Amino acid sequence: MESRISAAISAARDRGRCALATYAVAGHPSYAGTSDVVAGMARGGADIIELGYPFSDPMADGRDIQGASASAIAGGATRKRFLRLVRSIRSRFDVPLVLMTYSNIPYSAGFGGFIKEAADAGIDGMILPDMPVDESAEYRRAARGRLDTIFLASPNTAPARMRQIAAASTGFMYLVAVYGTTGSAGGPGEGAAALGRARRASQVPVGVGFGISSAADARAYARAGADLVIVGSAYARLIAATPRRRLGAATEALTRRLAAGCQKIQKKAA
Repeated sequence: MESRISAAISAARDRGRCALATYAVAGHPSYAGTSDVVAGMARGGADIIELGYPFSDPMADGRDIQGASASAIAGGATRKRFLRLVRSIRSRFDVPLVLMTYSNIPYSAGFGGFIKEAADAGIDGMILPDMPVDESAEYRRAARGRLDTIFLASPNTAPARMRQIAAASTGFMYLVAVYGTTGSAGGPGEGAAALGRARRASQVPVGVGFGISSAADARAYARAGADLVIVGSAYARLIAATPRRRLGAATEALTRRLAAGCQKIQKKAA
């Protein structure tokens, strides 16, 4: 059976566009604020929404998302509150939800129990940036039949390694577009070349993230062949700078701009 994530990417492809995944750290600026943010993303046309589970040492993340995670932890982030948020989102929206965190979180809780709780609440996939595919057997066994496992590849990943990562990924494989952390500047040129190699190696869709912050970036990757573009740091900056009462409208507006950039084929004027 096709997962909710796979179905969303396929539906976008059928409409001549790549899918858009948006990212927010749960609990930043508050759990109620995150609820407003997610609602804005869903209204704005996000095909997939990633929820960051706050972690104290988010090594793959740049300054903006690190700051959002620190704020969420200081505000009292807990697994119980995260799952309550997920259940609330799932009760209102059918958009696929991806949990992004670091391996210590599900490992310390026990992969089986953590994944069951997440899937039962409404999570459809998981990204663990620090999980090596070689050490992922227990994680993948626990996730099988419950949620998609999404692994990361980088621009300098060797072809054989890329095939191994793609084979372990379900839903999509996540290609890091730049050398660096989330929010790093890079530009589509560097990532587009890596995208071609990733697509040749992968039987699953390829999503591109890190360093994508504008509709122009999204458009460049869409036309280079990305199945999915992923935007996170731009939202973290927007959320940090926006009063709570305007969060929903602000995130909806940004999402609409990004979604417009996901069109793969230039529309002809009427």
